[in-house]
Amino acid sequence: MRIHEFLSEDSDQLTAQILTTLEFLRHRDHNKKLTTPHSTAGFINMVNNMAGSSMLNYQLLQNMMSKPAFKNLITNLDEKNISFKPFGDEPGTSPEDEQDTGDSGNAKDPTKIVGAMAKRAASNRS
Repeated sequence: MRIHEFLSEDSDQLTAQILTTLEFLRHRDHNKKLTTPHSTAGFINMVNNMAGSSMLNYQLLQNMMSKPAFKNLITNLDEKNISFKPFGDEPGTSPEDEQDTGDSGNAKDPTKIVGAMAKRAASNRS
């Protein structure tokens, strides 16, 4: 193998580790309904603590922000804080920021639907 093949494998592995950590923290924040930014140093330490990880630093992370996969997950990155792109249903997000789910907005209340079904079933029994 040539040296550039080893370098690209390390780069791909590091990218995968960073993306995994980003998704983990983003989903954890979503589940806990948090919108606060994280410490950049703490994020870098999490990536570096993964098994087989290369040594990530702020400059390398800053350079990787040009990749589309990172642009879709990170809204802000500076030396102190890193902020993740919200899912859209977190507290404090405006309705304009929410993504379209394809729902027409004409959904009926499920309790009314079930109540009507129960009434029809009861009337068919008699």
